[in-house]
Amino acid sequence: MNHTFTCNFGNGVSVKTHIPSIPPNNPIQFNPTIEWKGKPNCRKHFRPYITWMNQVMQQTADTWGQKILRGYHNERGAIEFWSYEPGKIPKLLKTSPN
Repeated sequence: MNHTFTCNFGNGVSVKTHIPSIPPNNPIQFNPTIEWKGKPNCRKHFRPYITWMNQVMQQTADTWGQKILRGYHNERGAIEFWSYEPGKIPKLLKTSPN
């Protein structure tokens, strides 16, 4: 069974992901499929997207009882690396230059 998470940014822009209820074999490097609708603007939508993904991935880490690491290309082209651990708040580990 999958859990579906959706976020609507307005003006026809939304994002959706499906998270399995059971963790994959290597949950620490889990990379969910992200489905965008509309035309997202990186500068406008990146921070709200990260806020939403932090909620989704933290809930996933809590449900699975597993640590998850994720990287996101930010609005400046750099990569932000985040850690999600059960019972903790999402943590920005580092930002690599673009």
